[in-house]
Amino acid sequence: MRSLFVILFSLALVCSASAQRYTPVTAVSYIGTRTNCAGSAATNIATVIDVRKQKDVNLQFTTRNDAAGTANLGVYIRRSVDGTTFDTTTAQYITWAANGTSDATITTNINSYGAGYIQISALTNAAAATVNTTNLTIKWGAKLGAP
Repeated sequence: MRSLFVILFSLALVCSASAQRYTPVTAVSYIGTRTNCAGSAATNIATVIDVRKQKDVNLQFTTRNDAAGTANLGVYIRRSVDGTTFDTTTAQYITWAANGTSDATITTNINSYGAGYIQISALTNAAAATVNTTNLTIKWGAKLGAP
């Protein structure tokens, strides 16, 4: 009787432990601040993020112009298997509107599509040549323990 009780109690513990929900924790990394992307131009960034253990990563971009304007800003995202050679024909382009001299922020998920590395390759500024984008801040987050 006692051994039956021990078996049932052990089974109950295992079942209750497996029924608990697991919530991944997000680790946020500050990549840095880049400055001065002139209007009607692009600025190379070439920042590489290791996503070998992630299917998706969160990316957050914050920018500010040095003058009024709401023209589109954007970044090119490229993928790589080895972290050295990045795709040139299938780059993903993320765009958002500037907010004049106030911060403009966009947050998005990027799928790695099985690649081991993601490169933020360039920032573009569609504003007039006299409106520069400054203070590009890049952050990325990985959900620890998530696929």
